[in-house]
Parts: sequence; structure tokens; C-alpha cells
Amino acid sequence: MSGTALRSITAALWAVTALLVGVLPAHATSELALTFDDLPITPEATESLVATLQANSVPEVYGFFNGASLGDISTPSPLLTATRAWVAAGYPLGNHTYTHTDLNRVTVDAFIQDIAANEIPLRDLSQGMHYHLFRYPLLHEGGTPEKRAAVRAYLRANGYTMAPVSLDFQDWAWTEAHLRCRRSGDTEALSRLDDLFIIHALSRLAHARHQSRHVYGREIRFVALLHATAFQAHILPRLLESLGTAFEEGVRYISTTHALQDPAYREDHGIAREEGATWLDLQELAKYGAVETGPQVPSELGRICRPGLLEQLYRELPVAN
Repeated sequence: MSGTALRSITAALWAVTALLVGVLPAHATSELALTFDDLPITPEATESLVATLQANSVPEVYGFFNGASLGDISTPSPLLTATRAWVAAGYPLGNHTYTHTDLNRVTVDAFIQDIAANEIPLRDLSQGMHYHLFRYPLLHEGGTPEKRAAVRAYLRANGYTMAPVSLDFQDWAWTEAHLRCRRSGDTEALSRLDDLFIIHALSRLAHARHQSRHVYGREIRFVALLHATAFQAHILPRLLESLGTAFEEGVRYISTTHALQDPAYREDHGIAREEGATWLDLQELAKYGAVETGPQVPSELGRICRPGLLEQLYRELPVAN
């Protein structure tokens, strides 16, 4: 990385730190529960996440599980072994539907069947740990009041607690770019991706803190959303370090159970819409009729490690014999 680029990254990180300090009262320590969606994706990512979480003493991290990723759990596989290692480390699994079903695209009955189908592997894998914590795939809770109410009624009747997201780091947006740059071996671009994510994550945290004080007049216990991807397995050590040093008091990691005991999560915003959104977005919308836009995914992610148009055309030319 050039000196100019490095100075730009450093300046941006300091700007984010200033923003964090500016929206928080002095000596504030944020309480943060980490959760991971779409577990498991690869054995390597799952094992790496477990190692990093344990090394940093992060408590009770829920992995929201899609059973279709494993298929028949009576057949041994590296992915099954890694999932059992997640549970053995003391990290529970939650229900994320069997096939990561989008509620916008199916009927209520089909969605409920997918929740129920996921209980079969969850019951076996959880080894007695609590797994009746549910998160909607894509944070899609139902596009109509009737659809939303029907799914919630099923969840309540079957002993589920919903796991809202109050801090979305949007790490999913880095997945494809990270894969492209790994395949191309572009180490400078990979470093750039890492820097972009850390800047974005700290900005998202600053916005969530500001939003929480705007909606509740205080800082709630945050439930943060990450994804069990190769990119997140790679960046998690740096993310945890950055969260711990971004401002004077850093963050305190808490269990998901403790976070969800915050009275803020007992309030039902009552909003039915097809777009996914964080808990704070929906509460802000319900209270004020509008949502203050937070930091957006950098557009650069769609361009990085992609060949230019002329290079693409050259690659597509027929090879002369």
C-alpha cells in the first residue's frame, strides 16, 4: 500500500474515532452481544471463528443455524464436526430456518414448516443447550400485518424468543469481493478491503449508539449481526481489536441472553414491511415516522478485483490456432 493510501486510511479511522467520542457521553462503555447468521458455511470459517471468540473471551455467541447446510447429520463430515465444535465451545445454536427461507417469497405455512424442519438437527446438535431463539433470514419479518402476526403467533406458541438485530455491521457485502481478491492473489486489494470494513464497522457502531440515544434516551444493550463467512473469520481478530480501542472505554462483550433482557426489546414496533431493517431502524420509524440513514456499504466493493472492460473483452477474444 502506498504512503498516500495509508495516510488516507489512518485519517479515516481517526475521523470515525472522533465521531464515536462525539456521540457518546464521557467514559461510556457499550455493551455488545455478538451473533452470527448462516452457520455453518465452511469448516475452516467455523473453526476459525470459534478460536477467535474463545481467545477474546466473548461469552455466549449464538450461531443462527441453517440445517440444510449439513444435510443428513447422521453422516460424518468436516462441516458437521466444525458445527459440533461450535457447540462444544459453549456457543449455542439458534433457528434461522432450515433452508434460509425468505418470508417475502413464501406462504406463512411454508415458512413455518421450514422453521419446524430445522428443529430436527438443532435438537441433536445443541446437546441440551437452549436453541429456541429465532432470527428471520434477511431480517424479513413479514410484508403484511397478517403475515407478520401469523409467524409471530407460531413462534410464541412454540416457545421461541425472537433475536432482533440492533447493530448490523453489513459484513455480508464484503463476501464476494474478498473471494475475488483471494482468487486473484491481489494482496493490496485485500488489505484495502480490510481497511474499508473496519472503517465501516466503526461508523455503523457510532450510528447505532447515536440512534439508540435518539430513540430511547440511553444506550441499549446491542445485539450485533455478523455472518459465518470466510471473510468474517479472517477479519474478526482485527474487528475485535478495533472495537476495543476505538475510544477510551471500548466495548464490553455480553451474552445474547443478557442483551435481550434489555427492556427495549420488549417493545413491539408493529411495523410490517418487506424490507429488512434493524430493531433500532424500526423503532425509530415507529416513533418518528422516518429513519436517519446510517453509513452505507461502499460502492467500491462492486468494483474491486474486477478486470476493466478492455481486459474483459481481451480475455473473451478467441485464441488463434
